[in-house]
This record gives sequence, C-alpha cells and structure tokens, in this order.
Amino acid sequence: MEQMKEEQYNHYRGIQENIKQRLNSLKYNLKQDIIKIKDPVKAREIAEEEHAFLHIPFHDLIQEKRIGQGGFADVYRGRWLSRDHEVAIKVIRIQFLDDRIKGDLVNEISTMHKIRYDHIL
Repeated sequence: MEQMKEEQYNHYRGIQENIKQRLNSLKYNLKQDIIKIKDPVKAREIAEEEHAFLHIPFHDLIQEKRIGQGGFADVYRGRWLSRDHEVAIKVIRIQFLDDRIKGDLVNEISTMHKIRYDHIL
C-alpha cells in the first residue's frame, strides 16, 4: 500500500513538473513575441539569430530517458514543448572539458550546425 502511494505521489510530481515546464515555455515565447512587437530592431535581431542558429531554451525541453553517452556528454530522449517534437538532448559534463575536448566539442557543434535535416537540431 505504501509503495502504491509513493508511486502515485511520484506520478503526480512528474505531472506537476511537466505543467511547470510547459508554463515556463509559454511565458518565454510570449515575452519574445512582446519584444518583437515593441522593438522592430530587436525583432530583426531575434529573427536573424533564429535563422542562423536554432536555439532552444532549456525550459522549453522535457528531458526523459538517457539513450546514450560519450566522452563528455550524455544524450537523452526528450520533447521540445513549444513545437511538440521528439528530440535528442545532449547534456555536456563540463567538469571533463579540457582544451582538446573543447576543440572536439566545437567541431561537433560546427558540423551539426551545417547539417540541415528535419530530425537534427
């Protein structure tokens, strides 16, 4: 009986956290829309940044099960809330970044940025 209560409690906590993340995502997107309306210069800057490099705020993601790991990062299955897309989320373990690894990471990001494919962000 106690275990069932604990599972139910954890389930509700998960739902609460999910709702909180979705609300933060909505707030962020609304703030961006207000900035775009009020300031045409800033709107152009935001549009250029969005076009040049896809930036997804962390609060707009739900991190789920770990699906892989490498030398300096773990990869998780996740959901991009505002677009309702399934994505892979790479979480970098900063404490392991020496100069060589930083260079490898920059090269990986550069390569991934050049790739234009629906399932790679």
